[in-house]
Amino acid sequence: MLTWKTSTSASCSHAARVIGDGLEIVDTQLAAELLPQAEGLLRATVEYGDNAEALLRALGSLSAQFENNRELARAALVRVFGQSETTDARVSTLAAAVASLESTMMRQRPKLAEELVARTRPLREQWEARGPGLLKAMHRLAGAQLTPDSAEVVLVAPLAGGHGYAYPITNRVVFEGLLTDARPDLAETLRLGWLLAQLNADLPAVAEAVGPLRAARASALATVPVALAASEDLGLAAGGVEMLPAALEAWHCVPGDPAPTAEALHNWWNTYRDSVTGWPVAVAALDQMLAEQS
Repeated sequence: MLTWKTSTSASCSHAARVIGDGLEIVDTQLAAELLPQAEGLLRATVEYGDNAEALLRALGSLSAQFENNRELARAALVRVFGQSETTDARVSTLAAAVASLESTMMRQRPKLAEELVARTRPLREQWEARGPGLLKAMHRLAGAQLTPDSAEVVLVAPLAGGHGYAYPITNRVVFEGLLTDARPDLAETLRLGWLLAQLNADLPAVAEAVGPLRAARASALATVPVALAASEDLGLAAGGVEMLPAALEAWHCVPGDPAPTAEALHNWWNTYRDSVTGWPVAVAALDQMLAEQS
């Protein structure tokens, strides 16, 4: 079961992740205003070294739950480092960076909250028409339950022209609310299904084998051919698995040329489809394959 909500706060943390991932914000004026504040938030995470990405993920995952920035900062820090390492100084620094980004966003988009509410109904109707069938087909093809029994879709500003993140730890996806498909041959409903299919990436069978961040990355790629194969009978993608390069590019799955990753994924999918390998083992194998290619 899906629940839907909108969040200006999540839109701001989403902006930081988009910029941190090197993606472009399509509104150039908004991008110019947000960039210094987003970079300030990113700098506030740099001191945490290898945990910086985990902290950004925690902010993205939790921002829809907290209106108060200090509460958000504390919850994110506790999630990553534990209570004993979460000092008031760290909370204050992180909360100030979040507040600065939010202030800029709301100054540039004062009606963002109303805009997001207006975007929810058509997206939800599109999902309810074909989304449940898509997930059933994906589960059947993967031979595994890729999504939890319940999940939350948080609608955020369409900053990158069609993007989103899956947060398995909270069974939540952050989804840019486009009212038209970014590409006519890749429906937004399919992109949402692909994000939702990543929400069980933190289950022990996968996460303990390769680590939570690598499991998330491998699952994000593994579910692309599953989503495309499942879409063939639903009219959500023009060419099924042959759309791999286009989907990897449109969904910002890999930097640069998607062709090498698309070829590796195509080979992996063909092998998995014709085998009796369980999904967790297949995802771990894909992680190893990608590590050897990098």
